[in-house]
Amino acid sequence: MKDHSTNLEKMNNAVDASTTVCSNSTEKIDKLITDAMVFMEKFQSFFESNTTKVNEVISSLGSTLKTEKAKLQEVCTGLTTNHAQFNTSISSQISKLHDDLKMESTIRDTFAVKTENVNVLKVKLENAEKQVNDLLSEKETMKSYIADVTSVLLDIVETQHSMITITVKKHLAKKLRPVFTMLHRPEGVRGSNSIPKQMGEVKNVLLTTAKTKSLVKNELKRRKAREAEMDEHQIIIHEAEANENIEREAQVTLES
Repeated sequence: MKDHSTNLEKMNNAVDASTTVCSNSTEKIDKLITDAMVFMEKFQSFFESNTTKVNEVISSLGSTLKTEKAKLQEVCTGLTTNHAQFNTSISSQISKLHDDLKMESTIRDTFAVKTENVNVLKVKLENAEKQVNDLLSEKETMKSYIADVTSVLLDIVETQHSMITITVKKHLAKKLRPVFTMLHRPEGVRGSNSIPKQMGEVKNVLLTTAKTKSLVKNELKRRKAREAEMDEHQIIIHEAEANENIEREAQVTLES
């Protein structure tokens, strides 16, 4: 019985100790659960607050991104339009440049042809001037010959030799009329249409010719004096007009 009582007492002590331990454990667990509930409530509150803030930030960021996207789309549209306009302008400028190059090539070819024509005309003009100078030299020589021949013929017609009668003089004058006419109308010089019938008329013709030459010389001197009085600007204008007239006549000659 004592052993049984001792065992029961030990058992009761063990049960009391176990009960105490269980009570302590239960209190600790309750406290732990309470702390966990408080933590969960605080966590839920923080989570909801952070979720609200994050949603607000996301909403604001979404609005900002939408605004920036719209602006970027406008900029992209403007860049696309400007790029198209730039390409159109570049294409137009390139086409114009090609046209200008073609026109320049045509002008160069035309200028080369005109330059060649001008060179040919210069050569022709030089040859013509040379021929004119030669003809003028020949003309002066012919004038000298004509004067000599005229003097000889006048001496023949007006000779006072006793063997030459008036009838012979008239006959000589009649026969020599075409000669006088031909002598006083050389090629390139406009002469009188009348044929001298008498020796006095022949002398008058010679005097008229001499007076005409004197008048021509005086006119040339007056022209040279007037040209000397012209200022440099008028001379340049005069030379330019003369060159234009020469080129125009040369162009007409080439076209014909």
